[in-house]
Amino acid sequence: MKPAANIERCTSEKCAGGCEADGIGFYVSVYSNGRVGLLLGPYGTHQEALDHVPMGKAAAERVDARAFWYAYGTVRVEGPPWPKAVLEGRGHGCEHKMEVA
Repeated sequence: MKPAANIERCTSEKCAGGCEADGIGFYVSVYSNGRVGLLLGPYGTHQEALDHVPMGKAAAERVDARAFWYAYGTVRVEGPPWPKAVLEGRGHGCEHKMEVA
């Protein structure tokens, strides 16, 4: 059985220039105690996801007092299907839809 999505941490080597190919989406991510969550996305470029990290962090802190201590960043996901980000559609001012060609 094929996994729903292949998620990997973005590094400058993987995400600088050229990662924005078809089948790649970028998410704002949260990391805590060995677990990774997708907060916002998917975005069409790594830079767009990076630009939304502060928004994702602020929204997470509004719903979880411990979120101040978590680590935030970006991940790239191969899809579709695209996993649902946990803050999408929850009324935190983080609504987003990736344009699909």
